[in-house]
Amino acid sequence: QDCTIPRGQTLFLPLVTAVCTPFPGETLEENIQICREAIDPYDQLALTIDRKNRNDLIERRAQSRGFSAWFPENNIFDTPGQLDVPKGVYIMVAEGQFALIEGLQVGNHVIHARASSSTDANVPKFDVIFRIRIVAPTSVTPR
Repeated sequence: QDCTIPRGQTLFLPLVTAVCTPFPGETLEENIQICREAIDPYDQLALTIDRKNRNDLIERRAQSRGFSAWFPENNIFDTPGQLDVPKGVYIMVAEGQFALIEGLQVGNHVIHARASSSTDANVPKFDVIFRIRIVAPTSVTPR
C-alpha cells in the first residue's frame, strides 16, 4: 500500500482483522465468540517501522457491541450453493490486532506488518508493506 499523509496524523493500521455477521439463528454473543476464535490463532505478530521493531505498538481491539452494515443485492456473501446472505442490514462485530502509530516525521517510511500462527498451518498468513510518505501540511489560498 502506498499513500501520502500530512504530518501530525495518527495511523491506525491492521495486522489481522475479522469482521463477522451472525447467520440466521446465531446470537450476537455467539458471533462475538466466533470473531474472537478467528483471531486467537494469530500468536506471531510483528511490526517494523523503517526496519526498527515496533511490536510495542500492537494492540488487540474488539468491537463487542454490534454495528450495522448494509449488504446490497448480489453481495459477495450471497453465493448460491455456498452462502446465502441476501441484501439487507446486518449487525456485525469486529476484532483484530492493530497498531496505533503517531509522530512520523516528514519523509518516506516503510511499515511492515505480519501476522501468522505458530500452531495452525491452515490459518492464513498476513504480510503487508505500507509505503507512507509524510508531507508538511500546506494551506490552499482561494483565487
